[in-house]
Amino acid sequence: MNSKFLILFGLLVAIGTTVFSFQNNQIVTVDFIKWEFELSLALLVLLAFSAGFLVTILISLPSQLMKSAKIISLNLKISNLENKLSKKNNNINLLTQEKTDLKKEKDQLKLEQLVRN
Repeated sequence: MNSKFLILFGLLVAIGTTVFSFQNNQIVTVDFIKWEFELSLALLVLLAFSAGFLVTILISLPSQLMKSAKIISLNLKISNLENKLSKKNNNINLLTQEKTDLKKEKDQLKLEQLVRN
């Protein structure tokens, strides 16, 4: 679901960018510090959009990496706890079986004692 939404969103942005490029092909002059250059308005907006996109990714990257590391850590903890639970359940089953065996042995001994008397 999430990846389909992202693909659809990307397609809409690409279509919007293409339409914008065809409608805004005027040449503009850009002055930046000591440089002056001319380029199409569509290219200028596309470069500004791309720069903003790149900065957003770079800013969000550390938190995404930390979340991924936390998820890995929690999954490992879950796995360890599931292993411990499985061992405890095995121990419970063994003790239950031992209790049953001891009860049978006790009943057998009682029966033998009754037969002797």
